[in-house]
Amino acid sequence: FGFPAKNQVLLAYEVEADGIVRLNHELLEWQALSQAALFNYDFGRLSVTQEIIAAWKKTKDRRT
Repeated sequence: FGFPAKNQVLLAYEVEADGIVRLNHELLEWQALSQAALFNYDFGRLSVTQEIIAAWKKTKDRRT
């Protein structure tokens, strides 16, 4: 999801991984969140992100 007015891009991945995260010059920061933390994360004004996470949570709930 792009936010050109703030020169930002939001990327989200669901992965299982080991190792060290190394950012290059194009990425300023990253966060690793557990499922519980992600479901409760305050995305502020990014309502589209809240909708995406809610939809993703529904697919997770159906699997269990």
